[in-house]
Amino acid sequence: LPFMIRLQLLPPYGFIFLGCYMAAVVGQNLIHDRIAEWHIGWEAFIIGLTYVLTLFANYAYYKTPLVNGDYGFGKFTLEVYLPILVIFSIVLILGRWYISRPQGIEVAMTPTKLMLKGDNKDDILQIAMEDIVCISSAQNYVEVNYRHQSLPQKKLLRTTLKKIMDQVPSLIQVHRSHLVNPAHLTRWNDANTILVGTRSVPVSKGFKKALQEHLDSVPNTDPFVPKA
Repeated sequence: LPFMIRLQLLPPYGFIFLGCYMAAVVGQNLIHDRIAEWHIGWEAFIIGLTYVLTLFANYAYYKTPLVNGDYGFGKFTLEVYLPILVIFSIVLILGRWYISRPQGIEVAMTPTKLMLKGDNKDDILQIAMEDIVCISSAQNYVEVNYRHQSLPQKKLLRTTLKKIMDQVPSLIQVHRSHLVNPAHLTRWNDANTILVGTRSVPVSKGFKKALQEHLDSVPNTDPFVPKA
């Protein structure tokens, strides 16, 4: 067909794809509200539902007097719809991934893991809560000190300590630059530092009282008393 004719006939296909996709999203939201979870099976179902809706809706448009197509359903599917579907699938899948990807620091809870993600694309650390020892701020980064196979490890994430605090409330702040995992508290080194695993972490005056109250509230443990 001449370019100007195609320019008139093709845009409605795009609007039909958009309308069918939005209808599938309504179904997606209903499913998610009911089961309160999402996995690859439901993702494939929603994308497949979009494909089916767009196939029949686009074929109906193809048969309207505006287009007046003479292909049968099978030939339309193979020679018209499937080539368009290849392009549409790239946009759909990449678009859904881009919209749903983690933004900034997030913690995705699984039965045993946290996923800490910073602002940079490669700032990802999947870790069990019990393996975190302490987290310290370093200008625009935080340094996560953790254990992997009983060995001490470190990882820098481009984020702030406040975002970590908001997402992992079970960590305790002992200094404006330090969070600790209470499971790794060992003993006081002196009046102003506490041993977390094998790492000595400063404790500022403003956080000492709350830390001591927390330690005193833990049952069946030896008391933590700061040295004079």
